[in-house]
Amino acid sequence: MKLLLKVKNGTPPQRKSALRHLSDKAREFGPGPIFSKILPLMMSPALEDQERHLLVKVIDRVLFKLDDLVRPWVHKILAVTQPLLIDEDYYGRVEGREIISNLCKAAGAGGAKREGASLRTQARAVQEGVTSGRVTRTS
Repeated sequence: MKLLLKVKNGTPPQRKSALRHLSDKAREFGPGPIFSKILPLMMSPALEDQERHLLVKVIDRVLFKLDDLVRPWVHKILAVTQPLLIDEDYYGRVEGREIISNLCKAAGAGGAKREGASLRTQARAVQEGVTSGRVTRTS
């Protein structure tokens, strides 16, 4: 958790060393401890764009290192990434697509596709709400 907070709130040299340490030791830490800490941080309503960008960077690097060990976490990662796909900010949407792309590479497209199918109906409901103006995002 300290490493994640250093990435999120630290100075640039602290961020760099914490990110390197996290990515180097990702397989040693395992997906459980990493994702159980980072996914709630990603869902925080007080998260600023810069902090979100840094956490997306952590997720991307950890996904690359963990490879197929992320399969049990695919559903939760997709659930956290889903709001990014409808974000008003262009870069937020790009980061959401980037996470999904890297998740497919790590877990295999089949695993992400199965989990994505279960989230598809939820995404359609959210998209309908956004287009009709019922859902508003507060930043």
